Amino acid sequence: EEEEEDEDHVEEERREREHEEEQIIHHPPHPVINEVVALRKHRASERETYVRRSITNRDDHKIRSELDDIDRLLDRHNLDDALRKIEAVIKRHPDSPRALFSKARAYDLIAEAEEDDDDVDQAIKYYEEVLEEDSTPDVLFRQAAARLADRARFRGQLHVTLNAQRAMIDRFPTELKLQSDMALTFLVMGRYDDASKVLSNVLSVDPSDGHALVYRGLVSKLVGDVDEGVLEMKKGLRALSSANIELTDARVYYHLGEGLMQLGRRTEAYAVYEHGAELGLFLSAYQRSSHNIDGLRAQPWWSLEQTSVGKYLKGVERQWVSIRHEALSVLDSHPREFEPISIPSTLQRTRDASDESVSEFELFDDGEWHDEHCAMVPLSCQILEDFARSSNASKSTMSFVLLRAGTRIPPLCGASNTRLVAELGLIVPSEARIRVGKETRGWKTGHFIVYDDSFEHELWIEGAASSAYRLVLSIDLWHPEVPVNLRRDNDDEDDE
Repeated sequence: EEEEEDEDHVEEERREREHEEEQIIHHPPHPVINEVVALRKHRASERETYVRRSITNRDDHKIRSELDDIDRLLDRHNLDDALRKIEAVIKRHPDSPRALFSKARAYDLIAEAEEDDDDVDQAIKYYEEVLEEDSTPDVLFRQAAARLADRARFRGQLHVTLNAQRAMIDRFPTELKLQSDMALTFLVMGRYDDASKVLSNVLSVDPSDGHALVYRGLVSKLVGDVDEGVLEMKKGLRALSSANIELTDARVYYHLGEGLMQLGRRTEAYAVYEHGAELGLFLSAYQRSSHNIDGLRAQPWWSLEQTSVGKYLKGVERQWVSIRHEALSVLDSHPREFEPISIPSTLQRTRDASDESVSEFELFDDGEWHDEHCAMVPLSCQILEDFARSSNASKSTMSFVLLRAGTRIPPLCGASNTRLVAELGLIVPSEARIRVGKETRGWKTGHFIVYDDSFEHELWIEGAASSAYRLVLSIDLWHPEVPVNLRRDNDDEDDE
């Protein structure tokens, strides 16, 4: 019986083995493979749903929690803790694009808070390193390049801006807008030929590119081809308008209007200026300064009392005879000390082009007295030093300004609405006139006129004898509503 039971047991085991083998043949198990497939699907799904996936490469994804913590610290401006974490990550992952970008961003924020150019330079350095990493995702590359170009432009490092723009073009060669951006940098650098070549390349691909047309027209106008420049700027603006794109670059509207004025098309010019003012690019059609403080009283002509330093200006007026005597003496004995003034517009004149039609004898500039010139006109400088000290209103420049007969300076605007110009008439023929805004006036011997030169103004002396000239003492004043703490010479470029 025991033998029979053993045989039955062996037979049962045999049947079970056969069943298992049959199951394996028809249903082979792959538990490991299935687990790997499921894991891969899980990881792929995780990357797809990660909110910062567009700026995160595969390696950075592995340390995403640390990188996200850093971003949160930067968002809260907890810069010291952020930098410590960034350094720790970069020590382990020196090629991490996101860590390098975060380091650049940290220095960017520090520079903004502390107004320190050294920190801006550090930010520039690390933005450059982001661009040098081949594994930098496209979205992060764009962000780093755009910020690099902006920070370098702020520091006046336009060659670095160009490098950033070239890197963008190399990465995205079919995007014509990037080439137009590089052309604008050439434009700012005064490299008009390079700007024109790049824009022409863009137009060879797309002849209707509105941005390229506008800026190639601007280049043409700046190099003196006013007709072609106006034509292309207008054509480009029409193309952009058709695409529902509103260009908001004050330079374009300023120079298009100026070009139209030079062509005698004043009505069209003021329509352009009006549109620029509607876009918020100018304070008004007549007040087109580029560096402004909001809310300052805006009027072209000012009385002495309105300047808040009228009594001090009248004190200078009372000594006009002595000032004129010294001015005429130095003009007679040292005429070459009157240096030509650069006018950023086409200077129209009927005189021989070799004549120095507009010139000045500087007494004070950029916070410093001109000692050599003051030695020639000591009484005038003493009077002006007393004025500057007592009034606390003199801004940047004091000088004798000479305008010869036959000269006409076409309409232009000063750079800032923070300045008023006071001019004391010393030699003023009746033919010498000045228009500020819509009103034209003349000078009076021994008296100041005061105007805001951020308003469009033009001056001329026509119909007088060829030997005639206008001579004034010109003083730059602070606009009376500029707060005292902002009354620093901001190196505005004088337009006249």
